Amino acid sequence: MNPSQIIEKLRDHINQPFKNVASPQDLIGVDVGFYEENGKVTGLTLKHCNFTQLPESIMKLGNLKYLNISSNKVTELPETLGNLKELEELIASDNQLRSLPASTSGLTNLKHLKLRNNRITSLPEGLWRLTNLNELDIGGGNQLEEISEKIGTLTGLTNLYLDGNTYTTLPKSLGNLKDLIVLDIAHGKLEEIPQSISQLQSLEFLYVADSHLRSIPPSLTTLANLRYLNISENKITRLPESIGKLTNLIEFRLYGNQIKTLPETLGNLKNLLELHAQNNELETLPRGIGNLRKLKYLYLKGNKITELPKTINQLHELRVVDLRVNKVQKLPEDWSGLNQLIHIDLRGNRFHSLPASMGSLPQLEKLDLRWNQLKTIPSWFTLLKEKGCIIYT
Repeated sequence: MNPSQIIEKLRDHINQPFKNVASPQDLIGVDVGFYEENGKVTGLTLKHCNFTQLPESIMKLGNLKYLNISSNKVTELPETLGNLKELEELIASDNQLRSLPASTSGLTNLKHLKLRNNRITSLPEGLWRLTNLNELDIGGGNQLEEISEKIGTLTGLTNLYLDGNTYTTLPKSLGNLKDLIVLDIAHGKLEEIPQSISQLQSLEFLYVADSHLRSIPPSLTTLANLRYLNISENKITRLPESIGKLTNLIEFRLYGNQIKTLPETLGNLKNLLELHAQNNELETLPRGIGNLRKLKYLYLKGNKITELPKTINQLHELRVVDLRVNKVQKLPEDWSGLNQLIHIDLRGNRFHSLPASMGSLPQLEKLDLRWNQLKTIPSWFTLLKEKGCIIYT
């Protein structure tokens, strides 16, 4: 059966138009389509077809490089999957898979394997022989209770998504993945980050939110290229002093923990643009926060902060400051350095007056002061309103 006959046979299984697209990239934008090159079908997308099992004829397309069968109801993949020796990308996300066939080990050209949002409880041993893999996504709604030590053999990985599973530990061999750029181990039951994470010196994005962490190992702070770190919604009570070594960090999310103080070394994060520290137990901020000269967004809602350090006036790039639901009784007098501020949210605090310098903020668009104890309305409110600033009292 030639490729054209196979495609015609596939049409019998599909109740929607089957598009012959002009380029492999066009397959991303269609639910059902194929790409043909020199009379050979090299790309095939069969999304939203209500398949519970795949038509066997697909496994005869020996020149396939791209196969997308996501968003079906497939419960298992056939052993003949191993016939697709040229396959470079397999997307089987949003199905009902519980495992992969042993023949997966034969897909030695595979670079991208995406199995997100299935019901996978185990992986075949042969998977760890796919050393050409650059991306492995077994996150979402899968149910892996353990990650094999053999994951360390996939040394070509740059993107690894293990989020939303049920494992509580990670193997030391994770440190072998030295080309890793993105690591997502969030939304699970992970209790600690392995010390071997220090070996991932190429890592730029680390997601460990919504887990069971109680601390951050100092080894994590050796990741000199890290740009994004999300440790929110854990049970962390403190940050290591060495957090200041992450000098390339651009966005730091640590909200929803039990952190009482931030180390002075936080001020070493000279490239930080966003700091999300809301819903912790912070009572003060370090003076060193004034050294975050590139900071644009500062979120501190739902803490126990009673005052702000004067050094906050050094945050010349700050656009948004959110201090809702704290215990601030007095604000710093000098706000003249915060000329880029657009939005100040001070709802639910305890101050009685406002510094006059706040009235000179040239870019301010919104000032929210509700649920405080203001005794008088400052005269400079009128000036701000004339500039278009909305003030809530």
